Amino acid sequence: MTALPSAVQALAEEVCAAARRLVPDGLAVATAGNISARDPGSGLVAVTPSGQAYGSLTPADVAVVDPDGRIVRMRRWARFASSRGSAKDRIVTTQFSIQVAKENLKFSAAHFIAYPGFREPLHGHNYQVGVRVEGRLTSTGYVIDFGLIKKLTKEIVDRLDERRYGAARVVFLRWNI
Repeated sequence: MTALPSAVQALAEEVCAAARRLVPDGLAVATAGNISARDPGSGLVAVTPSGQAYGSLTPADVAVVDPDGRIVRMRRWARFASSRGSAKDRIVTTQFSIQVAKENLKFSAAHFIAYPGFREPLHGHNYQVGVRVEGRLTSTGYVIDFGLIKKLTKEIVDRLDERRYGAARVVFLRWNI
């Protein structure tokens, strides 16, 4: 294991602690998603490996990559969702993502299907919305402001809520009022 600066080791501990809270806090299911953080002093990024159960994650399991995506520290069995190169000089792509899926990001909508000879009753469904944003890290160390994504997504689902969706005009239906 490569010796890490103490600030990066502390960051790996914070990433590990945050990852362990994902499933209990309802922010992830099983091993979905990753947590990463960048040390502004060294530029090193601590990131959770793909596919590992968060409940058993330890700080030593957290991989560390340099600003160019080269692996500084990673357990032999660990893997990333997107990596390339030989095992000797593996480079992790510097594309990061955030995923937002909260209980309040939902809407209800009604619809019906109609075509000549068939019309189902108007009925509704409840929809849960999730958003995934991918990109490079900005100078702040984030892909995008997490709070902004939540706010914009909530505005969209509020506009969709309690609406009827489907064909605006169905010419073969007769309305008896």
